[in-house]
Amino acid sequence: MKKIFLIGLTAAAMMASCSNDETVEMAQQKAISFSNAFVNNGTRSIVDPSFTTTSLNDFAVYGFTQNGQIFDGVKVSKGGATWSYDNVQYWVPGNTYTFGAIAPYSVAGNVSNVTLPTGATKVGMEVAFTNTDADQVDLLHAAPAQITGVTPTYTTPVSMTFNHQLSKVKFSFQNSVGEGYNVKVSNVKITDAFK
Repeated sequence: MKKIFLIGLTAAAMMASCSNDETVEMAQQKAISFSNAFVNNGTRSIVDPSFTTTSLNDFAVYGFTQNGQIFDGVKVSKGGATWSYDNVQYWVPGNTYTFGAIAPYSVAGNVSNVTLPTGATKVGMEVAFTNTDADQVDLLHAAPAQITGVTPTYTTPVSMTFNHQLSKVKFSFQNSVGEGYNVKVSNVKITDAFK
């Protein structure tokens, strides 16, 4: 009887020494990040020198998942070789992500009607601007490819390739009529230009 009693006490002591705190390894959430903010200089910018990959310091990002908007003109700023923003968002496995961005960030105040229409793969937005000589804006836009069905370990930064949306176009006309004649040019039309 004493042996059973001692075994019982030993078992109780062992159970009492066990902790209720168990270490459970949680899956690390991966932050959504942005990188490779590249400026395509395929067109001539209104600002000379124009925005380049090295002179682009910030942009506003807009982003959606199938569940709604997650970025609403969030400022993304360059800090050395990296890009950062406040209120970090995280990749959610299985979600589909669609992003759009404009630069510089200062233009974000002119953006309205940011939407991702049902079935669309690009973010739509309206940007109001006045592009007079006194108030010129070099507007850049990026629309990265939609990211579908991320996995739990997805860490790829969103790559932003910016294209100039407002460019200065200059036309020069020469006449061969001779000195002393003025030629009036009207109704100039640009066709097959990228809109």
